[in-house]
Amino acid sequence: MRTCVSVKAEPTLFALSGLKLLLGTALCVCVTISSLADTVLVGTENIQYYPHYGKRSQDSKQFQGYARELLDRFFEQQGIQVKYPSLPVKRLYHQFFNSQELDFKYPDNAQWAPQIRTRHKVVYSEPVGHYIDGVMVLEKYLNHGLGRIKKMGILRGFTPESFFQEIESGDILITEYARSSEILKALQQERIDGAYLNVDVALYQIELSLGGESDIVFDPTLPYTQGAYRLSSIRRHDIIEKLNRFLAENTKFQKQLSTKYNLSKRLPQNTTN
Repeated sequence: MRTCVSVKAEPTLFALSGLKLLLGTALCVCVTISSLADTVLVGTENIQYYPHYGKRSQDSKQFQGYARELLDRFFEQQGIQVKYPSLPVKRLYHQFFNSQELDFKYPDNAQWAPQIRTRHKVVYSEPVGHYIDGVMVLEKYLNHGLGRIKKMGILRGFTPESFFQEIESGDILITEYARSSEILKALQQERIDGAYLNVDVALYQIELSLGGESDIVFDPTLPYTQGAYRLSSIRRHDIIEKLNRFLAENTKFQKQLSTKYNLSKRLPQNTTN
């Protein structure tokens, strides 16, 4: 017959130390896993599109500008670590829509490349920023009409939707450039008749690349497009909802950023179409 004897064992110092070490290790693992889970990827365009977003100059390597500061503030408040992979426009579309390696895309808009969006349930934020894309011309050709534009420079990967018919018919020939500064230099040298760019970006690049001494101006009499830059996601609808609340509650901060990056002063007047 076996007799069971209850023995109350006192914990030894060694046992307590081992327990603390085990708990500490488990805590570190949990923190590491949590940190990894809270790191998101916002895919951005590898172009010179400052002050809105993108690279500030040809030598820049970081995503900068108005959008970077606003998104950084939002993700910081949410306790979410964020990285901004900078990609060529076509690769950005592929990694967001096809391979879905990215959690978010910025900038985005439901009107851009609509054919690729029908296969995915994409959710868009409220406007993070606003834009006007139009034609920059030499001042001596201001108000000379669409008939004078035979050669137009655009950024690689962009589509000047306002001129789709003229491009399709061959009335306007398109030349693609890697950088906005290169387009403006080509316009200055009259190798092209017009530069299709974001107005804010063009004016900033004129100051940066051409020393602000240029006769390049925005021509509001030619077709242009205005709209909103939004953050989009296929799988993180929850964060888009949180961003919308952040935008609604921080309108003063957005206005301060617009002033800081001189966006409000750059917008042309009487833009109604």
